[in-house]
Amino acid sequence: MENYTAVYLEASQAFANGEPQQAFQRLRWLLHYPGHPELYQNWREALSLFAQIGAAIADEAFALKVRRVAEAPNDLQTLYDLGYELIEYSLPEIAATILARANKIAPTQPTILSELVAALEMSRHSSEACRVLRQAPELLEENSLFLYLLAFNALMTGDLVEPKQLLARLQQNPEPSERWMAERIEEMLQRADVLQGITRLDRQDLRGWHFVLTGGILLHLSPYGLDEGMNGRYAYTQDDESRILHGIQRLSTVIDTWNISVPRVFMLPHRDSSILAHAVAQILSCPLQEWTPETCETPGLIVTYDLRQLDSDILEQLSQHRPSQMLWSHASCWTQEQWFAADLTTYLYQHNVSPWEERTGVDPDSGELKQFPAIEGSFEELATRIVKATPDPDELDDLPKLIAIAQAARTVTKESAKPGAFRQSGQRNRQWLSSPVTSSQFL
Repeated sequence: MENYTAVYLEASQAFANGEPQQAFQRLRWLLHYPGHPELYQNWREALSLFAQIGAAIADEAFALKVRRVAEAPNDLQTLYDLGYELIEYSLPEIAATILARANKIAPTQPTILSELVAALEMSRHSSEACRVLRQAPELLEENSLFLYLLAFNALMTGDLVEPKQLLARLQQNPEPSERWMAERIEEMLQRADVLQGITRLDRQDLRGWHFVLTGGILLHLSPYGLDEGMNGRYAYTQDDESRILHGIQRLSTVIDTWNISVPRVFMLPHRDSSILAHAVAQILSCPLQEWTPETCETPGLIVTYDLRQLDSDILEQLSQHRPSQMLWSHASCWTQEQWFAADLTTYLYQHNVSPWEERTGVDPDSGELKQFPAIEGSFEELATRIVKATPDPDELDDLPKLIAIAQAARTVTKESAKPGAFRQSGQRNRQWLSSPVTSSQFL
């Protein structure tokens, strides 16, 4: 662990040099949950610098909240207000440190505890979320929300035993407006049950847990760093036609495994997604149709390159399951929580470059790295490049496991727990930030 004084002085110097972003990148390591061991004895000093940095890169209103916590470190309301604000600024790791201090002062305060659990969950500290929840047994007894949060975060640690025990208690809640809590846990447990004996569901089983948590099928696992901390996800990746073809072939295999006939392929109003839709229509020999408000109830396969690229009105249309519709997203970001998960996803990334974007590559003549321009062309031309792509020899030979999971997924009986591709109605499940399977990432 780095020396507190050294890090603080580096952050102070960077700020004095007019580099507040660099100052924040150093200071954040002192503030990230659970906080540097010397943070508490230097609380006012560290938070005062954070306030100065916040004024420079956020605004004065944010800086004021930080200053108040620096000056009144045991005031519950100021701690809660800053913790809440930090979550809004997508800084849950720092929010968790602030809220943990508040929870230590008032460990049975429901508002503080629920916000702390939210920050820990967003920071992928589900084990810690479980720990602080278990320290409040009276709240677990009195409030179904905390019982649900414990069951949910226990699942996120890979525990299937405690959530089953807690589910029985959640199901005793007679309040109709709170039934969703028991239903969500029950759905995840049902999906886990059908995978018993099919896949390990351990701390490296990304595909298995992706299905348990979202009801979606993950088609491709990254072969890079598989046993060195990545566990099937990508950190930085430059996509190519070969991987897209691989994804379409895997998509086709799962559809065949499920004995589903695709009546049409929908083309969304986005360039990357439109290119993909043309390629899928060619490979599956299906008619291509534009996605419009008038056709959004029609059965078919909806093709998108990446849900994050789509406008909010399109996402709103795609957020609901409809009869005989499937949603495939080729790429999906795992470091930012998404509104919902696709029914089928090729791969998970932290930072992705599409095949048609400007990219870094090796110059074939000089052998040196250079920047290549974005690729132009019609949808049809670029789709043809996908269809004619050469398979990547580094792809994992894991097709039998994918097929086995797809077959098992089909056996889920509860309607709301079924794979997304078989849901006829209802909201698509969220793609969670947390997971029992962790991966290394860039900050």
